[in-house]
Amino acid sequence: MAEGVSRVTSPNHNEDPRLADLLEVIFKFAAGDLTARGTLSDDESALDGVMAGINILGEELEANVAGNKQAQEASLESENRLRTVLESVQAGIVIIDPEAHRIVDVNSFAVRMIGAPKESIIGAVCHKFICPAEWDQCPVTNLHQTVDNSERVLLTATGERRDIIKTVTAIQLGGRSHLLESFIDVTERKRTEEALRANEESYRQLFESSRDALMTLAPPSWRFTSANQATLELFGAASTAAFTELGPWKVSPERQPDGRSSDEKAQEMIATAMREGKNFFEWEHQRLDGSPFPADVLLTRMDVGGEVFLQATVRDITERKRAEQALSESEALLRTIFDSVQDGILLAEVQSQKFIMVNDSICRMLGYSRDELLELGVEDIHPEKDVGNVVLQMARLAKNEISLAPNLPVKRKDGTVFHADINGTTIQVKGISFLVGVFRDITERQRAEQAEELASRDGLTNLYNHRRFYSFLKDEIIRTQRFNRPVSLLMLDIDHFKRVNDTYGHQAGDAIIKGLSDLQVQQARTVDRVCRYGGEEFMVILPETDATMAMQIAERLRATVERQPFDIGGGMMVRITVSIGVATYPQQANALEEFVKAADLALYAAKEGGRNRVTRYEAAMAGKD
Repeated sequence: MAEGVSRVTSPNHNEDPRLADLLEVIFKFAAGDLTARGTLSDDESALDGVMAGINILGEELEANVAGNKQAQEASLESENRLRTVLESVQAGIVIIDPEAHRIVDVNSFAVRMIGAPKESIIGAVCHKFICPAEWDQCPVTNLHQTVDNSERVLLTATGERRDIIKTVTAIQLGGRSHLLESFIDVTERKRTEEALRANEESYRQLFESSRDALMTLAPPSWRFTSANQATLELFGAASTAAFTELGPWKVSPERQPDGRSSDEKAQEMIATAMREGKNFFEWEHQRLDGSPFPADVLLTRMDVGGEVFLQATVRDITERKRAEQALSESEALLRTIFDSVQDGILLAEVQSQKFIMVNDSICRMLGYSRDELLELGVEDIHPEKDVGNVVLQMARLAKNEISLAPNLPVKRKDGTVFHADINGTTIQVKGISFLVGVFRDITERQRAEQAEELASRDGLTNLYNHRRFYSFLKDEIIRTQRFNRPVSLLMLDIDHFKRVNDTYGHQAGDAIIKGLSDLQVQQARTVDRVCRYGGEEFMVILPETDATMAMQIAERLRATVERQPFDIGGGMMVRITVSIGVATYPQQANALEEFVKAADLALYAAKEGGRNRVTRYEAAMAGKD
């Protein structure tokens, strides 16, 4: 028709002008101008009727075109609104053609959940991803049925199965019925719920198996809401129900040991736990039979599911209290003993050598107060010149190389010095080494020993005297019997000593005795004991010496005396000789007295044999040298 119209030529203006106007309007309509209008004269000719009809047709065509345009715009606007809604929903959305069982649209959230490109999802069979089962097993096959919150499975593009909650509704789209499925991923929530159930079960098992009493309290009345078996046993309750009927105030005495009301103090403990999250304290509880017991209590604030409660952990500490009481009494007893000991006791840390504990005796001994001593260390209580040796002895005590450091100088606060024997032992406390030093003041003992020493010495020669000689000899015989080693004895006498006294006087005789004593000490070995037996007689004890060696020692001594001139004063020198008898134990005697007698017989034989000689007991008995 357009082609036909395009071939029509313009009207001849020589014709009826009304016809030309009519044709012009027609040409405009033919060209698509729906707004073309025309007017003719008011007569009732056929041309007027045609023009009127064309005008009416144009108006109708223009109205139809405008209506179609508005419908198209409304449809597009509706589709845009639907897309906006689909994309703004925080859930996966797919639209399914129920006849083809195919996905026709999907939002971005669903694309991310499925993990496949949108192009591969649209057109796919719906149960390829959502509810991966046969279509007849899908919960919606009826367009008039709506399913809410159905638990189903989503299969992602990687093959992972995710738990979803799906809602299915029927919608009209493009004049046709479709299914709109929305779903949310609840996989993590279900895992969390399962973990929570497992945790709850674990908590319940721990709660019931705990050896400590466990109970929960709920605000605002703070009554018990649960209790484990240990709680029932501790408080003597028949059942959980019987126990939870009580309030916490029913398992406490009216007042605590400090005199405060249990109600008032419990409220304070609860408030602290609620404010700080936990509160640990000691509490006096009582069982349902009224018997009291001390306990450690831990209140812990618990926030679960928006609810707040307290868990109380209660531990009976009766035995610990008894042990603490026993320990306190024991410590008091030990402190009493510690301070009543007459010996001074110091406890020093080995590494720093600082004092950490002292008793009253050491304070009196050193002249310090307890606090003053605890500020000092080992080096502060010994003379400066002796500190090196003291520290060495303390180190040996700490290593248990020795148990006694004898005769160590100790300095008092006033600077005076006394000597002490120090017994030491090392103890370990929490990995730290401490030295316990027990100080015994030996001042009085030294004085007694000095007095004893003076009583044991000869006043003229300073040699050990007759009494001390027998003490030494007795000790050596005992040692000989124990270790089966010989001991020999020399008995020495100055030849013709009476002649010396008569010639030069008794003072000269004393000088000779003194000089001979010094000479014997010089000649003696370290282990030998030189004693003045009486008058001009001397005894020399030779430990671990047999007869042959004793004869050699005696002969050397005799020869030395013979060569040695003795100064008797006034510029005069006098020479003397000595006779020596030799005896050996146990060869010549079985007892101390027999031993001395054997040496005496040997000396007598030496004198009878001409003096200035050495004779041993066997020779004396045989009557020959």
